[in-house]
Amino acid sequence: MGKYRVTWGEFNRWLDLQGRDKTDYYLDVLNNPYAKKDKLGDDYPAIVSWQDAKDYCQWLGINSGKKTDLPTEAQWEYAARSGGQFLIYGNSDNTLYYDGDPKRNFTDGFSPVGNFAPNPIGLYDMMGNGKDWVNDWY
Repeated sequence: MGKYRVTWGEFNRWLDLQGRDKTDYYLDVLNNPYAKKDKLGDDYPAIVSWQDAKDYCQWLGINSGKKTDLPTEAQWEYAARSGGQFLIYGNSDNTLYYDGDPKRNFTDGFSPVGNFAPNPIGLYDMMGNGKDWVNDWY
C-alpha cells in the first residue's frame, strides 16, 4: 500500500502515456456550477473507476518492478486501523470530531494529498480525503 493516495497529477501522467484524455474524468466537476474546480489540481486525490484504479496499479507494478495491486479489503482495513487497532472514530484518541476541525485533521472536503498528519503506521489520508477501492468484495 502506498504511503500517499494517487494524485490527479500522477493519474494524468498515466493517462497521457496511454493517449487518453483526462477530460472524461473531469466532466462531472466541470459541468457542475457549484463544484470547486481547484479540487482537480495535480496534488488532489484522483477519484476514478475501480477498473482504472486496478489498471493504474498494475501499470505501476510493471514499471516499478514491484508487486503492486489494489489492496484486499482485509489489507485496507488493517491499514485504516493503524495495524489492526480498534479505533471507533478512526483516530488515535477515540474522540468524535466533526464540522471541519482542522486542528484534528478533519475538514469538510478534499485537500491536497498528504496535507494532514499520517496515521500511526505512516499512511496518509486513510480516514477521508478521497474514496478507496479494494481488490475484492467483503
